[in-house]
Amino acid sequence: MRQRCIIIDDEQPSIDTLTDYINQIPDLQLINTYTNPIIALAEINKLTDVDIVFLDIDMPGITGLELAAQIIAKIKFLVFTTSHQQYAVDAFEIQADHYLLKPISLSKFTLAINKLISSPKNRIRNGAEDNSIFVRMETKGKWIRINLDDVMYIKGEANYIYIHKFNEKFMVYLTMKEMEAAVKKDSDFIRVHKSYIVSKRFITAVSGKIITLNNGFTITVGETYKSDFDDYLDSIKIKTAR
Repeated sequence: MRQRCIIIDDEQPSIDTLTDYINQIPDLQLINTYTNPIIALAEINKLTDVDIVFLDIDMPGITGLELAAQIIAKIKFLVFTTSHQQYAVDAFEIQADHYLLKPISLSKFTLAINKLISSPKNRIRNGAEDNSIFVRMETKGKWIRINLDDVMYIKGEANYIYIHKFNEKFMVYLTMKEMEAAVKKDSDFIRVHKSYIVSKRFITAVSGKIITLNNGFTITVGETYKSDFDDYLDSIKIKTAR
C-alpha cells in the first residue's frame, strides 16, 4: 500500500526537490504540498488518511515545531526537513520519526523512507490506541506529550493550566476553555468547577459537593457545573428500591 505524503515548506524549490524524490519512489504518493503552514494546518485537520508529512521548521506565521504538535496525532510518520541542525533535540521531543538536513540528497531521502516503511513500529496516533495530547510548556518552543490516561485533574490558575498526574504536575500555556476542548475526546473528563477538570476514573468518593480523588485531594463542585456532575453520578449509581 502506498504511503500518502504531504510536504509543508515555505520555499518552493525545497518542495520541488522533495516532490521529485517522492515521484521516484513507488511506495510513496504525494497528495498535496503547502507553502503556507497555517493553510496546511487547517486542511490536514480535515484529513484522516495522511501517512507521512515532510515538514520544514523555520517558517513564517507558525514554526514547524508548533505545527507538528498540532498535527502529529493525525499522521503516521513525521519527517522534519530543515537547514537548521539546532532544532534536532526539539524535533525528537515531539517524537519526529526522522530529521533530514538540507540540502537533502536522493540517497539520504531514500534511506530515510526505507527505514520508515520497513520499521516494525506502527504508531497509530489517533483513535483508542493513542490517548495523548501535545501541550506547550511555559518555556518558549517546548512541547511535551501528555497521556490523558495518567491525568488525575487539571487546574486553571491565572494565565496557565496545571496538569496533575499522581506524583507530578506540568504547567502549560493554555486557557481552561482550550484545555476543556482538548480533552473532550476522552469521555472520562468532566468540568466540575471554573478552575477544575477532573478525570472520573480517579474519583473515589463524593460527599455533597466535595469530590475526593484517590490521592486524597478534594475539589468542590461549582454551582454552574453541579447539574452536569449530578447527571454523571446518576448514570453510574446502582439504585435499590429498599
